[in-house]
Amino acid sequence: MAEAVVGVLIGKLGAALAKEAATYGASLLCKEASALKGLFGEIRKAEKEFESMKTYLRQAEKFKDTDETTGIFTKNISQDEEEDQASQAAWVTVSKSYQFEDMLKRIAREFSIVTDATNMEIRGLVEIIRKHLEGKSRFVLTSRKFEVASLATSNCRIELEPLGDKHSWELFCKAAFRNSDDERCPSELQDLAVKFLQKCEGLPIAIACIGRLLSVKQPTYSEWDSVYMELELQSNNNVIQGVDSILKVSLEDLPHELKNCFLHCAIFPEDYKLGRRRLIRHWITSGFIKEKENNTLEQVAEGYLNDLVNRSLLQVVMKNEFGRLRCCRMHDIIRHFALDKAAKECFCTVYEGHGTFSVHETRRLSINSTNIVPLNQSGVMQLRAIYVFTSFVDIDLLRPILASSTLLSTLDLQGTKIKMLPNEVFSLFNLRFLGLRYTGIETLPEAVGRLQNLERQLEKKRMPELLSSWLHLNYLTCLSLAFSKLDENSFPNLMVLRNLCSLNLNKAYEGKTLCFSVQSFPRLRELYIWDAPQLSQVEIEEDALGCLVKLWFAGCPELKRLPRGIEYLTTLDELYLEDAADELIKIIRQEGEANECKEELMKISHIRMVDFKSTEKNFWQRIVNREGNAFAG
Repeated sequence: MAEAVVGVLIGKLGAALAKEAATYGASLLCKEASALKGLFGEIRKAEKEFESMKTYLRQAEKFKDTDETTGIFTKNISQDEEEDQASQAAWVTVSKSYQFEDMLKRIAREFSIVTDATNMEIRGLVEIIRKHLEGKSRFVLTSRKFEVASLATSNCRIELEPLGDKHSWELFCKAAFRNSDDERCPSELQDLAVKFLQKCEGLPIAIACIGRLLSVKQPTYSEWDSVYMELELQSNNNVIQGVDSILKVSLEDLPHELKNCFLHCAIFPEDYKLGRRRLIRHWITSGFIKEKENNTLEQVAEGYLNDLVNRSLLQVVMKNEFGRLRCCRMHDIIRHFALDKAAKECFCTVYEGHGTFSVHETRRLSINSTNIVPLNQSGVMQLRAIYVFTSFVDIDLLRPILASSTLLSTLDLQGTKIKMLPNEVFSLFNLRFLGLRYTGIETLPEAVGRLQNLERQLEKKRMPELLSSWLHLNYLTCLSLAFSKLDENSFPNLMVLRNLCSLNLNKAYEGKTLCFSVQSFPRLRELYIWDAPQLSQVEIEEDALGCLVKLWFAGCPELKRLPRGIEYLTTLDELYLEDAADELIKIIRQEGEANECKEELMKISHIRMVDFKSTEKNFWQRIVNREGNAFAG
């Protein structure tokens, strides 16, 4: 029993470390976690206490049958052990500009206390969480600020030391020589490597950044020496020792277009999860991405995103089942540096509701506070983009800025609870990006047709019944709709948008048949159909969807056959089927009647890649057409 009890305690400690390591495990910065071996020295300080506990519990166990008090004690300990083994653990990040309600909802989700906390009031959330945690919880706080750590009693504080020479060297080699098999530093570079590590002063993030920067250089003395000389020039009295100068060198090494993408990531709040698709939309609309060779803008942008991750300037948070980046985050130290750089270059300014504030000549404004009264209108004529990252904002207080920002090309209101768009928005004739995803707006007004330069409009619940004004949206290339109640009669209204390149229907289609007529959507490259429970038949006429590259069906349980006419889509490269009818899955897997399977598969033999997945049956399979006329698994 003694070993079990102490084992539970040590197991919890290990689980906590493993959880943190797993959270950041996909990026190189998470290799800081492998360097947490330095923390084990602190843990070993508790070894004597654990041994004393073991000795005491062993002695108590010997007398449990002869001493009633001891027997009750050991029984309670055993019960506690069983309860502890089934306990929960959660990790919640609290940023500097956090919102209390959002934090409570995250805690509720982490502990699975409630299934949906979206519409719960704060008082109710507090009460539920209190009852769940009261009397049986322990809190671990981590911070780089001494003031936060000092809130704990002195015997409960652990101050982490910088990495020692051994662990610093291991982390550096993993970063700098990640492309080599043995991850070893050549002898001719070891002296320079030691100099780099001296600059890092044992800080894992600094080691990771400089290591990743060197990993994209040729492993020669001259290449490394030029980086070190640049580091020497950039060295100064840093607020965060050893990091700023390294980040300056890393930033200077970025190509111009990649530098803009990096600085743009700083507009998001601290610890914000940056979705891949949202980032890519922002970058394209901002003009940071140019087409290269045969790659689309989206492909180029995704390459830039992966490059920033490979340089440890962004951390991977989540990947999808195909290993593709789903979301990432910017380390708060890196974000601090990026914001400082962005402010100096008038690239962007973040408003967090503290003190006086002026837009000045910045080109992008990020609003991270509900208190927008102090926003100064000076310089708003220079604004190119406004991003709002707070759920509750009085849109009326933004009216003066919107009215004066005649050059505004991006307005992202995603996640805000606004009920309607102010009229000032429809006078922003340069607007190219209008982000309305997850807002409280129920109906998209006809006046949106006045925004003739609009390229991307994201997720609106209902469209206007009359779409005559939409004929003027000649530049609209990306449209995402949710809960729009489209059917066989209303869907053809979308076909006036002939320049659409991407169409995303999320719980937006309620019809049984979806028909694409001749010459409909001539430039559409990506089509996503999500959660269409009634959809049972898709018809594609010849000369429709002439440029389609990606076709995606997810959550269409009545779809029992491949789209009729899919063989006409000669440009189609990817077909994705998730949670379709069993009949369709059996056809794809060639488990049905032989002739029927062969006939259906011939229709998609020209498609390079077909993915199909079943959430209920927990399987995913990819079929790749390698030859151009036959499938190979």
